[in-house]
Amino acid sequence: MNHNICSISLVIFLIGIFSQSLAQKLPFAADITPQLENKLIQAYKAKNSDYQAHTEHFCGTKQPCYINRLIFEDSPYLLQHAHNPINWFAWGEEALQKAQRENKPIFLSIGYATCHWCHRMEKESFDNPEIAQFINQHFIAIKVDRERRPDIDELYAMAVQYFQGQQGWPMSLFLTPNAEPFFGGGYYSFTEFKQLLQTQNNDWQNKQQELTQQAQQLIKDLHQHSQSNQQSSSLDEPLRRRAIKDLLSFTDGYHGGFGESQKFPREPWLDLFLDDSYRYDYVKNNDSLTALTTSLDYMARGGIYDQLGGGFHRYSTDPYWKIPHFEKMLYNQALLVPLYLSAHQLTANKNYLRVAKQTLDFVLSELHSPEGVFYSALDADTEGEEGKYYLWTLGEFEQVLNDYNYKQNSEKNNEQQIDKEISREIFAVDTYGELQQDNILYLSQSLAGFAQDFKIPEEKFYPYVDKLRSILLLARNQRSKPHRDEKIIMSWNALMISALTQASQTLEHPEYLSVAKKAADFIWQKMAQDDQQSWYRVNFKHNNSEPAQLEDYAFYLQALIGLYDATQNTLWLQRAQQLLEVMRQQLWDAKKGGFYKTAIDKKAPLPIRNKSAFDKILPSGNAIAAKMLLRLARRTGEQKYKDDAKRILSAFASDAKQTPSAFSSLHIAAHELRQGEHQLPVYGARGKLVVTASLKEQPNDEYLLVIDINIKKPWHINSNQPLEDNLIASKIELSDNSQWQLKKIHYPMPETVKLDFSDKPLSLYQGKTRITAIIERTKTTQSFDVSTLFRTVF
Repeated sequence: MNHNICSISLVIFLIGIFSQSLAQKLPFAADITPQLENKLIQAYKAKNSDYQAHTEHFCGTKQPCYINRLIFEDSPYLLQHAHNPINWFAWGEEALQKAQRENKPIFLSIGYATCHWCHRMEKESFDNPEIAQFINQHFIAIKVDRERRPDIDELYAMAVQYFQGQQGWPMSLFLTPNAEPFFGGGYYSFTEFKQLLQTQNNDWQNKQQELTQQAQQLIKDLHQHSQSNQQSSSLDEPLRRRAIKDLLSFTDGYHGGFGESQKFPREPWLDLFLDDSYRYDYVKNNDSLTALTTSLDYMARGGIYDQLGGGFHRYSTDPYWKIPHFEKMLYNQALLVPLYLSAHQLTANKNYLRVAKQTLDFVLSELHSPEGVFYSALDADTEGEEGKYYLWTLGEFEQVLNDYNYKQNSEKNNEQQIDKEISREIFAVDTYGELQQDNILYLSQSLAGFAQDFKIPEEKFYPYVDKLRSILLLARNQRSKPHRDEKIIMSWNALMISALTQASQTLEHPEYLSVAKKAADFIWQKMAQDDQQSWYRVNFKHNNSEPAQLEDYAFYLQALIGLYDATQNTLWLQRAQQLLEVMRQQLWDAKKGGFYKTAIDKKAPLPIRNKSAFDKILPSGNAIAAKMLLRLARRTGEQKYKDDAKRILSAFASDAKQTPSAFSSLHIAAHELRQGEHQLPVYGARGKLVVTASLKEQPNDEYLLVIDINIKKPWHINSNQPLEDNLIASKIELSDNSQWQLKKIHYPMPETVKLDFSDKPLSLYQGKTRITAIIERTKTTQSFDVSTLFRTVF
């Protein structure tokens, strides 16, 4: 084989230094200089001892035959493709200039590290030398990690939606040298992909001008779609009601969730139902609460929820939540925990607290890094098989229980034996299984329902189930675990910080707050650059990469404000204000209002600098920013924050009128502008007065209400018994006295103070003040959320 001749015809890089026999394999790439070749080899050698080349092609002493430029990247997903024979580039100036210089179309592949179908397409096509040779000859190949670059993902997802009417991962697109898409799709089998490559190459060779014009027109259309409409409009209450009505119209009333096939949690939509459930009249008009709780109930009982280890898989492939797509993402846990915690406050359903706590246990056990932040995900696959780690045959299930019972007998322990029949029924384990005799563990009814059927008191049945879970989990932990994506994403960590902060208060678990503060400090100190003048989005193996985007800043802003509310430590409030200034400098649209998704990229810009406010898998960054601006205004008294929030809402109001349900988070922000916060603490007097409250269950359908008021100097409020008739007394009242009765109210002793502006002494509360009362349930009702039960009058 003549090495020099072949190197002209193929564009594949081979590590020839590892074995003399490698010259019989594939030649060096024509565009790989000796200097670059050496850098690639050195980058490979510099990897940690636990690094494993993700390829089926090994040469010599088990060294990978190929290395491409992705070896330089700090991304688990890109590194998974660093040893494909395809001459991959990461998104950047080098790849785009090469495409323009050689007038070659770009093949763009977008995915993420724990994606099952991404793995499948890599194994079938991207690691295939025949496919690689064709791509290298006719295209410039670019690989993008959607979790590092959600801006790229969002733009080209809109294009795939245009071409196919739907979108998923991996995404496969063909772009002009100017990065404008002329065709796009998703996963393709080897045969389909081979044919697609040939078709797109033929079309480019023969219809280049037509394809370019079509791509340019599509970019114009997408650009117009991405620009906020400035027509006169507002996010008013009728539009919010319309959004809720639209969501209710395709809510599954039997099993919860949305649609009739595969189901995603759709947390932003559930958040809108939650927000609507806080209305004072929701007991009478509770469609939103019913839709919310039905979804939460069936998700918690389904296979989408890991019944043993806690935590939620990304989605279910069936309409009953039974058969999940087995990957576990940090953001799902971070968004669902607050929903369950808040739903418990509304319904007193203790199972919601169990689910929230078990989910946090999973996150802290499996996704918590030694540095105190959180990894991104667990893979869907184990040893090349989707879901293998989570599945049970009937024989495996029973063997674990037999072994446990035998051990208890042999050791003469007094612990309760595990009943195999009851255990099988609880988790619906049988001979047939859901996946070819493999069982996915799920609950066919609530635990309370099982307790009633088995005639076991709930106070004994719940510990029995927990014991069963621990036995099975211990056995499952002996299996090979799914791969963990260990990159640290700023926005996802910020969401988890918010979840932990809320959990620390609802579950009265101060350790959660400690974990949240440590993670927030890591982001502030370790992921910032230039003395907190900007932040990085990703930290992987102690290396930062990719500039932070809007969702990173907005979710972190939310986390910082939440920490301030929980601790009243002004450090967190100061950091929030400083972060907001960075957001304004990098992302604010001074002309039309609202934040762009990314800062200006001068080296490798996308065809569109996107600015949007619709929700996707995560809440809209602009919507969260608007809500946090409103909260900063209340906590600081700075009117400018409220003005900016109004500008964001106004900027996207016309867009929201087109498809109201796509802007759920924006409706929540607008509702907060009109109605105020429904969650505690409550702020007044330009942030100088802070009210927190808690309810503790008592015997006989009673609750102890504790209201703490912190009044910062020089502010004060009138006591419950002012010394003059024309002064308004401070008092507490029920907002809904049809369901509850307020009694045994205890107001603190006031201070009698003479102030400069008054000749007469005043009866005041100053500093820290506590009011207590007993609330008695007078009618059968589920609601007992403290923020909906009372209002304070100062």
